[in-house]
Formats: sequence, structure tokens, C-alpha cells
Amino acid sequence: MKAMERSGDWLDQAEWDLAHAKSDVERGFYDWSCFSAQLAAEKAVGAVFQKLGAEAWGHSVADLLPALSQRYTVPEDLSRAASSPFGRKAFRASAKIAPS
Repeated sequence: MKAMERSGDWLDQAEWDLAHAKSDVERGFYDWSCFSAQLAAEKAVGAVFQKLGAEAWGHSVADLLPALSQRYTVPEDLSRAASSPFGRKAFRASAKIAPS
């Protein structure tokens, strides 16, 4: 039995998690903001995989993006930000990933 396609649901959840992260920053809960932002990134990338009918294993956005880049162009700044050990640039759940 084929799994139901729910990329829109995953993307909605990613947007909520990102809003939660922004709210936590405003309140000074920086550790929770990082956690929520990471969840948002995972769910956003997972939504793309789901939309493509592929499976995404793991929680590392930095590990998932190279697999995605085999089929689509992933902006270099997005890949660099995802693999940055200190998150110098913010991952944007709304990043545009264009077909190559």
C-alpha cells in the first residue's frame, strides 16, 4: 500500500515550528529557539522528499541536502548554512529549491 502524500502537512508544521523559534528568540529562550528551528528545517526538507515520492532518513539537514541535490539545485548558501557547526546563517524553511 502506497503512503499518502502529505508534503503540505509537513511544510505547514515546518512553518509553525519556525514561528515558534522566532517567538522563543523574542522571549530570550535561545536554546529552545535553536531546537525549534532545527525541527522546522528537518520538516521542510522532509516535505520536499515526500513531494518527490522519496524517503528521507535521519535528522541531519546537512546530510539530507546532498541527496536532494542529486535531483534539484540546492542553493550553495543553504547547503553551507546547514553544514555550519555554529549556524552562522539561518536555514530558511521557505528556501526555493529549483529543478536543475
